[in-house]
Amino acid sequence: MDGEALMVLLEWTIHGISVNDKLGLPEAHSKKWLVDRSFWQSWEQKNEPQCIPPGKCNNWVCIEEEPVWGTEVTYDRLRKSLDTCFSEQTKVTQPRGDAPLRLCMLPIQDRTDNVLEGIQLMTCDYIKGTAEHYMPLESLSNFRKCERMITKTKLPIPIHLLDHFIIPINVRESHWFPAHMNLQTRCISLLDSSHAYSAVAYPQQKMLIWKFWKVVWTAHASTNAPVPSWAIHPARFTMLHPRMTELTPGMLQILGRYREVTAENIMATINDRIGTRWKRRGIKSGPTRDQHTDPSSQNWTELEQPGTPQQNNFANVNETSLACGMYSVLSSLYSVRN
Repeated sequence: MDGEALMVLLEWTIHGISVNDKLGLPEAHSKKWLVDRSFWQSWEQKNEPQCIPPGKCNNWVCIEEEPVWGTEVTYDRLRKSLDTCFSEQTKVTQPRGDAPLRLCMLPIQDRTDNVLEGIQLMTCDYIKGTAEHYMPLESLSNFRKCERMITKTKLPIPIHLLDHFIIPINVRESHWFPAHMNLQTRCISLLDSSHAYSAVAYPQQKMLIWKFWKVVWTAHASTNAPVPSWAIHPARFTMLHPRMTELTPGMLQILGRYREVTAENIMATINDRIGTRWKRRGIKSGPTRDQHTDPSSQNWTELEQPGTPQQNNFANVNETSLACGMYSVLSSLYSVRN
């Protein structure tokens, strides 16, 4: 379905009206927020790790706080070089509104000694060293872009007072479905008419949705509002994106040997560093509680969706897209409209 058409239908779903020239955010008095389609496309692009060319790995930064959404990598030879570099040739800078960080340039001697040979760094990577956490300046710029996107986001009302989020997601060019975040019941639902068609995209989209939610909450929520966490059933935990859980292939292999994966199995398999990072990211493995029976629970859960007929028996792509879009809108209607 055409992206603009879907936005019109979703706006009608939320507000009961559709105005072609007024797509996107609702009026300020609304307690529901429709994420702009172009924003979500940009969010996906900026959170996709990119290779850093060797020529851009000469300038490095050292930050004290571990990047919550980064990926730690180990390159001993490079780490030792950076340890020396930051101990001898560093300066402290105060970026506007950011915590102090230290800068250094990889010594020419190390570059000629091929310290970077065989190393492929991504924009989400960092190295743990003696002076704290090292990353190329290119990576820091990438992290800052995501933070600025969220800072510039204008919500209709304070985030902790919203009732619903609707995020329009586009997969495989022609297929659209909305992700629905119910802030009252704290449930995340992917309202998809064709689960098998787009299931391969679910781990990445769930990671992007949760990262978006946590970063937005940090930037915009009241300091008195309880910090959200996502309680994921142990059987489904291993199906999350590895960039979110940092479960290694070896850990997944160990967990795959259990007849039934439990939270205890998972915690016994991971190390303390991963457990600490899960806590900072707001995810955990364990039984979920019903918010209706336990209003005090701040845990988010993923709402199980019943199986739906696949919309693949139509004559052409346009008809298939239309069917998927209409099902998505009707799902949103029953989930969101009072």
